[in-house]
Amino acid sequence: MTNIEFKDNIYTALQSYISLEVLVKILWSFKESGGEQAEAYSILEEIREEITEEPLEDRLLEVMDFASGFCPIDKRIWQ
Repeated sequence: MTNIEFKDNIYTALQSYISLEVLVKILWSFKESGGEQAEAYSILEEIREEITEEPLEDRLLEVMDFASGFCPIDKRIWQ
């Protein structure tokens, strides 16, 4: 998955109010395709700047926690 595809997938999922579980799966797919943690976090920050609805920002912040590793150890995507 390219950076552009990752950004589009996350943004579309957020706009569709997709569950956190699905958003995290998109994050996993990005990692599995060779995406780096810093890249993922940077892209999520870009999306955050574009979002105007608070519920979407809140959900994105949850995804950003997974991207940064601020989640339970067994749920971490990057070690």
